[in-house]
Amino acid sequence: MNSHSIQRLHNDRTSRLSAFWNQRFQVSWGYTPSLLLLAIIFLTLFAGCFSNAFALEKGEKPESNIHNFQPPSKALFAFLQQVLRSSDTVRNLDESLLISQQGVLAAEHNFELRLVPLATLGASSGHDSQLIGMEGRKLFSGGQQLTVGAKGEQIQSDDYVITHSHSVNGYIRLSQGLFRRWDSNYTLYDLDRSQLQHQRQQLDNLRQIQSLLLTSARGYLDAVLTKLRWERGALSLKRSRLHYQEVESRFALGLVAKSDLYRARIALLNSENSLEKSRYQVSVAEQNLREQLAGGSVDVVVEIPQFTPVFPERWRQLLPDSRLEWSLLLLDNQLGGLAFAQAKRNLLPDISLDLSLEERGSSSSFTSAADALESSWSARLQLRSDLDNFAEQSALLRETINRGRRVREQEALRRKIAREVDDAWQGLQTAAKQRAIGSELLQQSHQSLELAQLRYQRGLSSNLELLDAEEQMHTAEMAVDSYEVEYVVAAFTLAHHLGILDMDWVALSLPAMTPP
Repeated sequence: MNSHSIQRLHNDRTSRLSAFWNQRFQVSWGYTPSLLLLAIIFLTLFAGCFSNAFALEKGEKPESNIHNFQPPSKALFAFLQQVLRSSDTVRNLDESLLISQQGVLAAEHNFELRLVPLATLGASSGHDSQLIGMEGRKLFSGGQQLTVGAKGEQIQSDDYVITHSHSVNGYIRLSQGLFRRWDSNYTLYDLDRSQLQHQRQQLDNLRQIQSLLLTSARGYLDAVLTKLRWERGALSLKRSRLHYQEVESRFALGLVAKSDLYRARIALLNSENSLEKSRYQVSVAEQNLREQLAGGSVDVVVEIPQFTPVFPERWRQLLPDSRLEWSLLLLDNQLGGLAFAQAKRNLLPDISLDLSLEERGSSSSFTSAADALESSWSARLQLRSDLDNFAEQSALLRETINRGRRVREQEALRRKIAREVDDAWQGLQTAAKQRAIGSELLQQSHQSLELAQLRYQRGLSSNLELLDAEEQMHTAEMAVDSYEVEYVVAAFTLAHHLGILDMDWVALSLPAMTPP
């Protein structure tokens, strides 16, 4: 076979193979669009599931619509409202206020008419008596005590015969205290003290609610910050992983040194370690929030709320009267003054003037005894106090010492309030400056990272410069978040030390809560 025959045979085989594949292509062409569409859909779903699974496996946070639930300002306000509704601290405060209110009602009840039944019933051998009656007692604020009563008594004996065994008795008695119990200040001491203690409990509840608002806001913002750090860490881990893959590819082509590969691997491990630490901090922060809500659930918007604190123009002139601690100390001074006056009065003799008017009848039966009533009256002085007044003198000495101690505490509290407000004001100013510096630092770090990436891509520098720029960028982002949170916390702290921290102030300081 010559060369022409071989060439002709090869061309014939090539033409047959071409015709065969053209026919197969034309047959399967009608199914190709559907198959391609199904393949694309399958690959898309598979890639989405794989990416989410990979992100959860590595600790990254997948995409979420948590920002669309509500604005961050409203989320903070709603959380504080939820704390005031369902926290154990608020429930304990409500119970304490109810107990103090019951103390006031009990002191007031002492001045109401009290009905006291008189009854002695039983059986015994020998001499015995049976008594039944009713007595009304009324205490007045001036120290007078009025007693009105009626009773019937039967006396019996097995040893001898009692002629007048039945007696009936009606009486009115009036007792007026002298010296110690002469005026209403002494008699109303328990009522005045309980009322002041109730007012003190109300003010102390407001003070503890202010502290609760500060603590809750700090805890909520701490949770927001930890979740932001978690997201920042996930992005940093993603950048580190992409950089490591790029360095690994370049190292395989011999474009970079092995030291670059080592540095990229170390940076990737550090990012993974930081992300795991952030995950633990998020768990702790969420547990703290649930504990503040007595185990309730809370939604944290992962964004720092915009906060514009509002303070009175002349807030220094409001001090120290605007502080609840100062009002509590003033109430303590009033309580101490009442106790001191009471201790001085207790040194006076306790003498009472007792007046009584009585009708009494005795006979062999209650009917005949009621017909034989005779009237009588009496007036007498009664000494109720002991000659030993050591306990009263000790009580007066104790109240005198407490009185001087409260004077020193008042001056110390005045200095403490001024120092706390000055420190809180300086803290707010420092946080504002740090926030401005942090924003500029973040901008410079972003530009530095772009320049480092460009230099590395062009081969003008090693990945050490790029890794340093990425680390500076991550640190700047974390610093800006911290400065924003510190500014809001500093504003809450200043409002707390000024004594104006409440839900109205929070609503005024949150732009989203302020009506246009």
